Amino acid sequence: ELRDVSELGLYFRKQEPPQRMQTLVLRGSGHSNSSKAAPVLISEPVVEEIVLQSVFPVMSASGTRMEISIEEPDGRQIELVRVGEFDMGWPAQYDFAEPVYISPGSRLVVRGWFTGRGVEPADQHISVWVDYTI
Repeated sequence: ELRDVSELGLYFRKQEPPQRMQTLVLRGSGHSNSSKAAPVLISEPVVEEIVLQSVFPVMSASGTRMEISIEEPDGRQIELVRVGEFDMGWPAQYDFAEPVYISPGSRLVVRGWFTGRGVEPADQHISVWVDYTI
């Protein structure tokens, strides 16, 4: 006879935590007609100061490479993650060793490249889960 003897223990803090982790999901898709097509681009404005903790990029099977960066209000680009040979069988979460502070007015920018000719738009999807605190 099998019996479930699982237990669950929950511990609640008396005060609110100093920071709350939040997740933003960036999604995009596109279409290319040649092997030298422009990348699929996602650009998300940042409206308040945030601190990036990690990113988790995922591409569809036709995805070949991806870059995630910050575009600051003055136009300066800060590269965060570059995946040179994307393998959808081995997605990875990238935790930043040091906090990445992003000021208001900046943009989170994701570029993804896909195999060329004959790839349907339905096969060109990017999703990036961005974990951050305020």
